[in-house]
Amino acid sequence: MEERRRAPRIEDENEVTITVVSGGKNLPEEEINGNYIKDISVCGAKIQTNILLPVNTLLELDFTSKGVHQQIKILGKVIWRKVINENESYEFGVEFYPSKEMEKLDDYISWQLESNKSEFIKNKVPPIDSGNKNIVETKKVPPIKNKQWIKIAIILLGTIILIVVLLKIFGS
Repeated sequence: MEERRRAPRIEDENEVTITVVSGGKNLPEEEINGNYIKDISVCGAKIQTNILLPVNTLLELDFTSKGVHQQIKILGKVIWRKVINENESYEFGVEFYPSKEMEKLDDYISWQLESNKSEFIKNKVPPIDSGNKNIVETKKVPPIKNKQWIKIAIILLGTIILIVVLLKIFGS
């Protein structure tokens, strides 16, 4: 089976607070505590919880990274789920939406890998580093996505400047 992950993923055991943003009926509206991140990358995470959430549920995850002690709040969508013990324990995969928080998350994962405080999740892809870190080669997110956000920001900024200039010239 081909590895589909786009970024390095580390095993992690961080407590995470979940808030359901949208996703259907009969879902908790308050924060859900007692959940744990099992592994994480800048693209997503595996979460263990005692609440069964439907696929496509939009969530906000809030946790403090170990070691660097940064609070990270990030939006994501449930893309898979698995029953561990019926009515007791579940796992689900969350895919993150691009945000500024990804920089903090990337810093945390890099710190974990560099300090070798985390065991890297191994797969069938050959390692790219023969050192003492368990780094495996993964597909990288194409850089075009980041450039698209920059282009959108520049276009929006240009539009705002144009509106201000036109208002000054013609008055309001």
